[in-house]
Amino acid sequence: MLEFGSRAPLLHSRDGPAVKGQPHVAVGEGVIDVLAIVKTGEGHTEWLIVELDQCGTDMLTAIAKRCKYLVGGGLARGKS
Repeated sequence: MLEFGSRAPLLHSRDGPAVKGQPHVAVGEGVIDVLAIVKTGEGHTEWLIVELDQCGTDMLTAIAKRCKYLVGGGLARGKS
């Protein structure tokens, strides 16, 4: 991320068990260090995009949890 700097204003994030074929979970509930990844993009990231290709829980519940985690943790702006 650091080597891309301002050439990478979009940061896509997802979380899960990091096992191929296993479904994603809400950001902050898996094994991915999302906090470190988002902090690496500080100063360059304009949009934080949250992805769910496959979800192990209800999709809307996972989206609400992700929003609360990211906004509540000061990683993103919005309503949590």
